[in-house]
Amino acid sequence: MLTAPDLLQAGLRWQELHDLQAWDSALATLGGHPLQSALWGEARRLAEGVQCLYLAGYQADNIVALARVEPRRVPLLGRLAWIPRGPVAAPGAEVAPGLERYLRECGFIVSASTPWQRVDDAPASKLSPRTIWIDLAVGRELLMQNLDSQWRYGARRALREGVQIDQTSSPATISGFYRLCMTISQAKGFRLPASAELMQQLITLSTASAPIEARLFIASFDGRLLAGAFVMRAGTHLHYLWGGVDREHAKLRGGEAVQWAVIEWALANGCTLYDLEGIDPVNNPGTYQFKKKMGGSEVTLSRLSAHALHWKGALLMPLMRGRM
Repeated sequence: MLTAPDLLQAGLRWQELHDLQAWDSALATLGGHPLQSALWGEARRLAEGVQCLYLAGYQADNIVALARVEPRRVPLLGRLAWIPRGPVAAPGAEVAPGLERYLRECGFIVSASTPWQRVDDAPASKLSPRTIWIDLAVGRELLMQNLDSQWRYGARRALREGVQIDQTSSPATISGFYRLCMTISQAKGFRLPASAELMQQLITLSTASAPIEARLFIASFDGRLLAGAFVMRAGTHLHYLWGGVDREHAKLRGGEAVQWAVIEWALANGCTLYDLEGIDPVNNPGTYQFKKKMGGSEVTLSRLSAHALHWKGALLMPLMRGRM
């Protein structure tokens, strides 16, 4: 077990939080990303053997910051603390000094993170991740109006012609959806950061009453899988993680129909934001255009950052900067 003494720095007291239900409740309250959730961490542990460390920053007795850490072994040097889409903190909470000191005490040599934060004044850079956010708080009618007219027509046409939309936890359907995603990733030349086992664990561990949950929506016609969208809800925020459309049946417009079903489900469950999770107009223009037609706003997020915590980490930093 990864442990370290409680430390007080910059007003925050950092310690491990072992109550995973409390973790996900706090994450939803703080507006964190589902990749920082205990649901995600436990699914990765069960599906892929990935261990993680749940660190909470306290101000008095209140949790004001969270960092789910995945230790990564660096040969000959030590361990790197990887914090995907985190840490998350309440406004005004100073996270870095205390968290970095805690990680140093745990024996980590470098911390690396990708905070889920909008950066409005970021200079244009191919290193800055871009995404599209859809403001769900505007309501169904305005969301429908904001859709590209052909996209909106496609979603309606699919339902008129008998395309069926369902949510599923069936292992066979999840495996079929995963194969569809793999086929698309291989055709487009990018790595799919998922496995069928991870998808299954995320669905299996989810409960409707929990603050964090995963859902798989599929569009089918005559028993054929046309399209799918794997999403995770964190509090009032929804995130589109994986999806795909069978190009052989693209004219049935299952992709549009399944995404509109996701939006309607999100509205029924009180969601206020839908993050489409990544756009690349240069290397993946088709997906970019599909997402753009859904009527959201393009957003720049914080870049990956890394900090040396030890002299061994300082030796690693030049290599990490090159890869970053």
